[in-house]
Amino acid sequence: MAPYSPPTGGRADKLRLDFNENTVGCSPRVLEYLKERLNESIFSVYPEYAETREALAGFFGVDEAQIVLSNGTDEAIQVLVNTYIDDNDEVLVLHPSYAMYRFYAEVAGASVRELGYRPDTLAFPLEELLESIGPATRAVLIANPNNPTGTGVDLTAVRRILEKAPQAAVLIDEAYYEFSGVTALPLLGEYPNLFVSRTFSKVYGMAAMRVGVLLSQAANAARHSSAARALVRFMAWLTVG
Repeated sequence: MAPYSPPTGGRADKLRLDFNENTVGCSPRVLEYLKERLNESIFSVYPEYAETREALAGFFGVDEAQIVLSNGTDEAIQVLVNTYIDDNDEVLVLHPSYAMYRFYAEVAGASVRELGYRPDTLAFPLEELLESIGPATRAVLIANPNNPTGTGVDLTAVRRILEKAPQAAVLIDEAYYEFSGVTALPLLGEYPNLFVSRTFSKVYGMAAMRVGVLLSQAANAARHSSAARALVRFMAWLTVG
């Protein structure tokens, strides 16, 4: 498996375009809020999420039970893959796209099939993807709009993908939703195989805070929360061991 080695060193105070970070930074209100509320007692206890979940539910227009908090979108992808993918399960990804889809699928032992964006226009290969989905497909991982091509699909296309792959977990990664305005969140109630991820790392300029959200039907969110807790315990075991 090819290692993932992002160039994270020596990047401070430079114009950083490699991770699509916000070059303006977060809102001044974020800094004011943190300065007013951060103190020793905040750091000495495990966080409480009730108010956060309530606020996010209102922000995204979903029920609290549909929310899984994650350490950025990366963990949302990893938890989804760990929940639904076993050795040799088929996972469909697009290329070029976010590298972590393939990375986590390979870590889980999946058989990864990669479809290219159309070379002449970089358009989304909808028909090619639909033809590739079969009974063995267990996950379809899509960035909408895509990184790095900037191209995306509308909700009609998302519906076609969901209906062609009822046996698969379909992730619509909306890290760049604010640049397209197209979201699959209204479809959550219709499709139990739909998962939507959001992040506050891009347009909101809070990449260092690692705030991510995975949204799906409540039963799916419960499974993912259990998987996330198991992942944390496993990582702690590895660290101590």
